[in-house]
This record gives sequence, C-alpha cells and structure tokens, in this order.
Amino acid sequence: LTQLTERAEPAGLVTIDAPPGSLGLVFERESTVIKKVLESSPLLNKVQVGWTLVSLNAFDVVDLDGWAVTKVLQSRADNPQRKLIFRQEQPRRASSDQEQPGL
Repeated sequence: LTQLTERAEPAGLVTIDAPPGSLGLVFERESTVIKKVLESSPLLNKVQVGWTLVSLNAFDVVDLDGWAVTKVLQSRADNPQRKLIFRQEQPRRASSDQEQPGL
C-alpha cells in the first residue's frame, strides 16, 4: 500500500506524493485547474476543485491545457510515486474591492 503524503508549501502551494495509477482528476479544458475530483480518486479529500496543478515531478505544467496535462499524468501512471504541486485557489476579494458596475 502506497502512502499518500500531503505537505504545506509556502505561498499557498501544496505538495502531494501521489500513488501509481489513475488519479481521478478532471481538469478544465484550457488549463490545469481541477474541475472535478472523482469519488474513486486516491486524492479525494486531499485536493479541491479550483486548485491549479503547477508541477509534476519538478516538471512545470502550469502552462499546459487540460488535455495535455492529463496526457502527461497518464504517461507517468506507472511511476511508483509522483510528486504533484498544486496552488490552492485564492479566496475571493471582498465586494468593496470588486469593480463596481457603471451608472
């Protein structure tokens, strides 16, 4: 049984050592932002919708689209361990900081 590890990183980054096999993550089409975490995912309750995958085994993936990052993850599915770094979703600004509609 492979142990899943989660560590807090600086500046809202989270590092997860993921086991081999499918990760059960669905990404937005145009980015590496998590759109859905499947119930069967070994990362269920470890990652959240809205987080951005920024690195896989020290390989920068933040500029890939959802299809490309899925292919990269699948190509490494047999690796005994994969180091994933996610950037947590930033909290929304207070409504006073948001743009006000015109009159």
